[in-house]
Amino acid sequence: MTTPSRFPIGRLAAEFAIIVVGVLVALVLESWWSDRAERRFEAELRQDMVGEFSENVAILESDLARNDTLTRSVADFWNMSDSAFLALPDREFQARVLEAMGGATFDPAMGSVQALVLSGNLNAIRDRELRFLIARWAGLLAEGSRISEGYNHALFATLYPRYFDYLADGRWTVDERRASRELVSAMQSIALLEVRVQERLLETAREIVRYLGGPAD
Repeated sequence: MTTPSRFPIGRLAAEFAIIVVGVLVALVLESWWSDRAERRFEAELRQDMVGEFSENVAILESDLARNDTLTRSVADFWNMSDSAFLALPDREFQARVLEAMGGATFDPAMGSVQALVLSGNLNAIRDRELRFLIARWAGLLAEGSRISEGYNHALFATLYPRYFDYLADGRWTVDERRASRELVSAMQSIALLEVRVQERLLETAREIVRYLGGPAD
């Protein structure tokens, strides 16, 4: 009579252990490789940030200087005495109105950082402090964009119709001049909001450059 073979539990357990170890090793290697890739990506991103935000600092400094000059010019325009204001030649008055429409709107330097901001994938940045700074930057960009849209809407709704009235007959009437001066004054209050956002953007851009070890200015 043949004796039944014993079930090879030990052998199956050994094979199972080998499979489990193999899976664990594969997971560890995959995690290590993923972590390595993420660190390499962030290292490259940090290098890009120095150049990109240094460029943004230069752009913002230029925009703020232009807006400061414009603000002074517009202030002189609406603070003129009524007689001097009404005596301005039509072409000069036209130039003043066009100047008041021409504030510098910040257009950030495009690059890997800006693409990351637009994608909303800030979790790709592992450094918590740096992620906070980039999130602040993104929030300020969104705020500036909303103000800029409001400013442009107000331009089309108020000043542009006055300007087109001038183009229609080639002259600024007394009523058109006075109405335009009031509108320019009102528009400046919106423009100054945008300037304040640009100042905060400049401060943040400089802080990011300093944090990454680049030149502060």
